[in-house]
Amino acid sequence: MTIDTKASTAIIGIGASAGGLEAIEQFFHSMEDGQFFSFVVVQHLSPNYRSYMPELLKKATDMDILTAEDGMAISEKTIYLCPPSFYITIDSNRKIKLAPYPSSRSPHFPIDELFESMAHQLKEKAVGIVFSGNGSDGTRGLKSIREAGGLCMAQDASAKYRDMPLSAREEGVVDFVLSPDEMPQHLLSHFNYKSYIFSEDILSEIFFLLNKSTNVDFSQYKLNSVKRRIERRMNLCERKFYSAEDYKQFLLENPGEVKKLKEDLLIGVTHFFRDKPAFEYLEKEVFPKLVEEKKKNHSKSIRVWVAACSTGQEAYSIAMLLNEELNKQKLDIQVQIFATDVDKNAIKTASLGRFNKQIIATVPQSFQTKYFERDKEDYVIKKDIRKMIVFAPHNITKDSPFVDLDMVSCRNVLIYFQPELQQRVLSLFHFALKENGYLFLGPSETLGRVSNLFGTLNSKWNIFSNASLEKGQISSGLAKQARGGSSGAPLAPMAEKYTSYKAYNHANDFSTMLLDEMLEACVILDDENEVIFSSSKAQQYLSFPKNKSSFNIHHIVPTSLSVVIGAAIKKVKETHEEVSFENIEVRYKDHREYYLNLVAKPVFKTDSGFRNIGIFFEEKKVEFSKKEYKAYPYDPEYLIHQRINEMEQELYLTKQHLQSTIEELETSNEELQSTNEELIAANEELQSTNEELQSVNEELITVNNEYEKKIEELIQLNNDMDNLLINTKIATIFLDKEFHIKQFTPEATNVFYLMERDIDRPIHHISHVLKYENFLRDLEDVLLHPYTVEKEVQSTTGKWYSIKIMPYRTSENFIEGIVITVQDITELKVIDKNFAMSVNALEQMGSRIIVTDMEGAVTHANQSFCDFAGSSENELTGIFIGEVCGGHFQKTGFLDHWQIAKEGSRWNGEISYGNATGGETCEYLIIAPLLDENGTIVQVMTIGTDITDRRKEQEHLFKSEVVSMITQVAIAEQDSIKIPLEKITNRVAPALFNHSGNEAANPVEGAISQWLLASDPGAVE
Repeated sequence: MTIDTKASTAIIGIGASAGGLEAIEQFFHSMEDGQFFSFVVVQHLSPNYRSYMPELLKKATDMDILTAEDGMAISEKTIYLCPPSFYITIDSNRKIKLAPYPSSRSPHFPIDELFESMAHQLKEKAVGIVFSGNGSDGTRGLKSIREAGGLCMAQDASAKYRDMPLSAREEGVVDFVLSPDEMPQHLLSHFNYKSYIFSEDILSEIFFLLNKSTNVDFSQYKLNSVKRRIERRMNLCERKFYSAEDYKQFLLENPGEVKKLKEDLLIGVTHFFRDKPAFEYLEKEVFPKLVEEKKKNHSKSIRVWVAACSTGQEAYSIAMLLNEELNKQKLDIQVQIFATDVDKNAIKTASLGRFNKQIIATVPQSFQTKYFERDKEDYVIKKDIRKMIVFAPHNITKDSPFVDLDMVSCRNVLIYFQPELQQRVLSLFHFALKENGYLFLGPSETLGRVSNLFGTLNSKWNIFSNASLEKGQISSGLAKQARGGSSGAPLAPMAEKYTSYKAYNHANDFSTMLLDEMLEACVILDDENEVIFSSSKAQQYLSFPKNKSSFNIHHIVPTSLSVVIGAAIKKVKETHEEVSFENIEVRYKDHREYYLNLVAKPVFKTDSGFRNIGIFFEEKKVEFSKKEYKAYPYDPEYLIHQRINEMEQELYLTKQHLQSTIEELETSNEELQSTNEELIAANEELQSTNEELQSVNEELITVNNEYEKKIEELIQLNNDMDNLLINTKIATIFLDKEFHIKQFTPEATNVFYLMERDIDRPIHHISHVLKYENFLRDLEDVLLHPYTVEKEVQSTTGKWYSIKIMPYRTSENFIEGIVITVQDITELKVIDKNFAMSVNALEQMGSRIIVTDMEGAVTHANQSFCDFAGSSENELTGIFIGEVCGGHFQKTGFLDHWQIAKEGSRWNGEISYGNATGGETCEYLIIAPLLDENGTIVQVMTIGTDITDRRKEQEHLFKSEVVSMITQVAIAEQDSIKIPLEKITNRVAPALFNHSGNEAANPVEGAISQWLLASDPGAVE
């Protein structure tokens, strides 16, 4: 199945800063067809400079380019540019929302704002792209898009400034790292992805592979969400998959893909003070009451568990607020925050306490100054906050919970779990919390069927208090949730069902067992002697090391108790039986000594043995001082092991003492550092100013890039103009308003005596070859009364020039000077003169000239023809030649002769036709084709000469010759002289030829012969 992009235009968010212009141009140049797409582009722009982005982008794409306006509806095949100093977001109606930068907050992250709104509104259809730029703007927004299932891309090493794309890559939220011209193809592929069918068996196998590789059981996560994430990975891979089975096989062969799939399924998205109103409620309502309670009960510690803490921002936020409240009430109470997550890499990042400028942007400015230290480009949490928090890997779905807690925070994690797992985890939180402890969930999460275990403090932000219930009620409640709502059934069947894929769930089994047996004080150990569960009453015997996440039993109990526990563990493992010790002397921190009874026994037995050991404590109420007692009778081997354990404990104490010394030195160092607080505060102010300058610098770099692009275009345009002016050989001079020379072309030196050093000199200082007396006056007139002067002027050398003087206008239509162009027209003058003489000669000849195009339409007629036709040239133009001459040249074959000339042959001859007076007109015609420079016939010219008078003269001459000849014949007849006929015809024939225009003399000769024979047959020989 393919996503129908036609039904809903895909919105692509693009973020760029310094050096991003070139990348944006490359991207849109490669986006051949923007149909079904809309693009929202955000840059760090200065409001003090005009942006040329629309003009520059028009050269790279044919899509519409608009500057975004508030409330503007988003259309396909359109690019929307964010105006300077505004946040741009997408609302639920797919419309643009603009909001000005708040003056109280700096620096600004407009790219993050856009991406986060897209993630919220578009979900998995959101696409975010980060191009070149300084800083880390866009990283937080890409995290949100990644969490929503959208596509995240960043520019590769081709970025001029790599900070922004590199920050996103290091955060692990980028799906593709590509050059700008490669991204459009991946966009098209993303919006044409396939959906797959997942059978239950295939999903189980994929879950098994994930669990084996990552130790995380995804079978209890919401299946639809998991399927979408798997489907997303399948479509993002370069390899094409034909089925879910195909992808499962790919996971088996590629462990790296298993890791990528896990990262896609475990999306760690967190911010400092995420959902600010919720933290404000904690600050104003919850924490004051909590601290007041501690003060009232004389308690010396506050215990908080931040589950699924990701990279630690939420844990640090809670620590800062608690520290603020303790300072406000001037109390010295130890704050111990357990921050855990299933992702070990996230825990490693969180424990460093190092964040970039963009991540701490949501931290109030006062807290930034108070709780962070600047280290180069990063900000590091101060030690007094860092030492409050212990970061450790922990899986809330299977590992035992912390207990005796004042608060549990688990936000935006339960929404990914199936209902059964949600209820189980919430039940564990209930068990872990003290009476009236606080539970802090995400805004999209609910208590579901365990709502009876908690009281609501704030329903909007899901802040609850732990309800006060009897232990039997708690146990019943847990069992009820495990049974999915039915009452009376034991918890074991649900545990067995859950362990069909995983061996067992520690927390659920241990919690139920301990609650049912109502044990006073105990701890449960795994096979590596790690504490995986401890009851609240056992806390008095345990002491967790500072800033470490070790849960080994030997590290968290007194030395004397550690030796006995070590011996007990060994006995239990050897005998698989319960072992007890009595009257164990234990020294506490107050230097008092007590007797304890200790019982160790195997718990959670199976067919293959037992998995865990339970240590149960019973304190004897007799207090004493250095009292002898009889120890448990050990055998020699036992004593050897006991001695080894004692030495190990001594070594551990030495290490602890060394650690204490180190901490004292660190404390001294902190006291010395406090003397520099004023300098640090001043330095932070300077750093804040520097950040603002850096932000301005980025904006200036962006503007500078646009100007560089414009300068390149202007240089190219200037070169084009120079080449145009030089190659056209037109002399051009540019003057300012004072008639000073600003620029001139090389051709101008042929008319004006100019040199390079004449720039900025007045034009009237320069001599020239023109006979132009009013030159300066015309310059003044053009400047005062803007119009154009055109004149033809002769030079002193006899050449002719066409001079054009016009105003120099700017793009705003202001007159800033004068432009003078001078063109040599000497040759044109000669041609015009010769042409005029030719035309005059033709006119003097009296010939009638008419020119037609190839269709026979008249294009020119001289005055003689116009007089002959009785019409003007304008009236004749466009009329068919047959209509013009048809009435005069009827029955003469004129059109046949014209057609011959049209086909390329010349025709000439005489034609006769009747005129308006009833007489006959004789005309000699020449019809010839006219050729262009390529030898193609383009027109036909007809030249006609009236020869009527000449024909009459020839006829008169002919008649005179005939009469003369007849007279001579008559005389000869009287004298009986015979005249040869040949002599007669030779004399008469020339006149006949001139008269008739042909050589047909035989008819005349026959006529003369007949006439002579008729008069006297003997007169002609």
